[in-house]
Amino acid sequence: MLHEVAMPASKTVAEGADRGAFRLLAVSAWIVLVTVVAWLAVLIPSLPTGEVDEQLASLGQNMGLYRLGFVSASIINPAFVVMLCAVSVVLVRRPLRSHEVAGGLIVATYWLLPTLAYISQFALLPRLLETGGAEALYFGNPASVSYWLAITGYGLFGIGAMLLASRFITGGARGFGWVLAASGATSTLGLVGYSLAYDPLELASTVGGVLVIPLAVMALVAARRHRGGRP
Repeated sequence: MLHEVAMPASKTVAEGADRGAFRLLAVSAWIVLVTVVAWLAVLIPSLPTGEVDEQLASLGQNMGLYRLGFVSASIINPAFVVMLCAVSVVLVRRPLRSHEVAGGLIVATYWLLPTLAYISQFALLPRLLETGGAEALYFGNPASVSYWLAITGYGLFGIGAMLLASRFITGGARGFGWVLAASGATSTLGLVGYSLAYDPLELASTVGGVLVIPLAVMALVAARRHRGGRP
């Protein structure tokens, strides 16, 4: 009798957890999509031109949009990690393999580096523009600490993403897995290009970032299918 009562209860708990995971997937994917689009829409028009010292002089006069763009950017990576965790749980129903665990751990921690770089642009850079030393932190300077933090973080993400991608490719989310692998590969190539001071290869990191958009869209589609009762 106890067994008969326990089974429906456990099923209800499992269904509730499943709905919660899909809700988390939808919310995190929306946050990723909105913040990436907002970052690109706000930051690109606000980027100054010229040499680094000329750019800093321009920012010193008006950096409202620049700061807003990096506020959006600072949200992207934490939300993206949550989205990846949710996708891994709800779309693939098997235990993690050893290399996927390693990839997951890297992906779960890489976000600290670019997020710190982005936060520095609206939390620290304005003060340095007044007191001096802004060039060492300015994201538009490839020799700055913040730029190094970001591209190193994305290089680490690339390694983790390529290790983790097999979970989706072999687990029923093939399209998501291949796009994740492509994002990882280009992000890693970007770090290699930066290390070699080879600008064309370094630009691959930008491609890796742009691929976050289709990943978020696919995550939203998966969440919507679940809400509609489709597998």
